[in-house]
Amino acid sequence: MTLAKTKSFQSIYPPADIQQQVNTLGIVENQYSTPEITDIFYVNEYLDNPSLNHVCLRGHNLRGVNLQATQLNFADLRGADLRGADLSGSFLNFADLRETDLRGANFKGADLKGANLRGADLRGANLNSSFLSRSFLNGANLSDVFLCGADLRGAFLNYANISDAFLNRTDFRGAFLKGADLRGAFLKGADLSNANLKGAFLSFANLNLANLNSTDLSNTDLSFAILRNVDLRLAILTHAQVEETIFSNNQGITLEIKQELIAQGAKFEDLPEDRVNR
Repeated sequence: MTLAKTKSFQSIYPPADIQQQVNTLGIVENQYSTPEITDIFYVNEYLDNPSLNHVCLRGHNLRGVNLQATQLNFADLRGADLRGADLSGSFLNFADLRETDLRGANFKGADLKGANLRGADLRGANLNSSFLSRSFLNGANLSDVFLCGADLRGAFLNYANISDAFLNRTDFRGAFLKGADLRGAFLKGADLSNANLKGAFLSFANLNLANLNSTDLSNTDLSFAILRNVDLRLAILTHAQVEETIFSNNQGITLEIKQELIAQGAKFEDLPEDRVNR
C-alpha cells in the first residue's frame, strides 16, 4: 500500500461504541484512543495540511509517502516502512517510531520532541534543523544521517550507530551517548557539553570547534580524531584512547594533562617540542 498526498489515504474505523471524529482527510480519529486501519479509499485530489494526531499506521507500507507539514503527534508508526518519505516540517511529538524503517526519509525541520525511535533505521535520513530533544534513539541506526543544526538536548542515544553522520553545529547538550558509535562523524561546532559519552567510539571523528565542556569522555575511543579549538574545560578523559588523536589550541587542558595524553599517543600541535616529555 502506498500513502500519497496526491491520491490515496487511509480510512480508519475504530470500534462502533467509540465516539468518532472525522478530520479534513476523511480519516476517522478518536481523541483518546489510537484507531486501527481497516480499509483504504480514495479521497480528495490534493490533501492540504492534514491532521493525523493519534493515528495508528503500525506496520504499514508508507514508502515514499508525502506527509510534509503533517500533524502526527502521538501517532503509532511502529514497524512501518517510511523509506524515502517526506516528513519535512511535520509534527511527531511523542510519536511511536520504534523499529520503523526510515532510511532516506526527509525530516528536515520536523518536530520529534519526545518521540520514541528505539531501534529505528534512519540510515541516510535528512534530519537537518530538526527538533529531537528528549527523544529516545537508543540502539537506532543513524549511520550517514544528516543532523546538522538539529536539537538533541537531553536525547537518549545510548549504543546508537551514528557513524559517518553529519552532525555539524548539532546541539547535544546533556544528551546520553553511552557506547554510541560516532566513528568518522562530522561534529564541527557541535555542542556536547554535559553529555555522557562513556565508552563511545569517536575514532576518526572531526570535533573541531566543538564544545566538550563538562563532557564525560571516560573510556571513550578518540583515536585518530581531530580536536582543534575545542572547549575541554572540566571534561573527563579518564582511560580515553588517544592514539594519534590531534589536539590543538584547546581550552581547559593543562600542560600536565597534555603530557599524559602525549604519553598515550596523542599529538598536540600547539605544544613546543622542547616541552614534550614522552
